[in-house]
Amino acid sequence: MITTLWFGEKVCRILDPFGNLWWINERVEEVDFTNPEELGRRATTPDATKGIAYMQQSLYEALLTQKAFFRDKYSR
Repeated sequence: MITTLWFGEKVCRILDPFGNLWWINERVEEVDFTNPEELGRRATTPDATKGIAYMQQSLYEALLTQKAFFRDKYSR
């Protein structure tokens, strides 16, 4: 799933048939990282926390899938 994150990027991950985990990122918005107030506001919105939570959970699941792939491939 493509996810737009609070720091101005759309990201997604792909686990290919060979067990490689790929990240695809696209800058969709310029964010002023020198403005702490703006960063704090952006990072604490419900959409921002939901996006980060989804990224963490889906990364965990992708890594488990990758681990199982390599375990099955090389345990023979």
